[in-house]
Amino acid sequence: MNNIAKCEASGNYTIFYTNDKKEYIVSKSLKYYEELLRDQGFFRVNRSILVNMRLVKKVYKKEAVILDNNERIIVSARNKTKLMSFINKYA
Repeated sequence: MNNIAKCEASGNYTIFYTNDKKEYIVSKSLKYYEELLRDQGFFRVNRSILVNMRLVKKVYKKEAVILDNNERIIVSARNKTKLMSFINKYA
């Protein structure tokens, strides 16, 4: 779990990106993994990306999260308040 940086939707598939730059494609939707990984510290920042919050080094103005590898991922407008609640709950 700690090696997964993010999960990205690709139709009915999900692409897992790891810290060591590997990609794994699985045949289940992102929604399935969102429910499965929520208690493991993962948060859905927008419609297509689920992020491992343990690897977030910075939240930029509640508009984006910056991962350890300096990748910037935009947080959707509807998830900004959910993000802050998630951080307060697990921080």
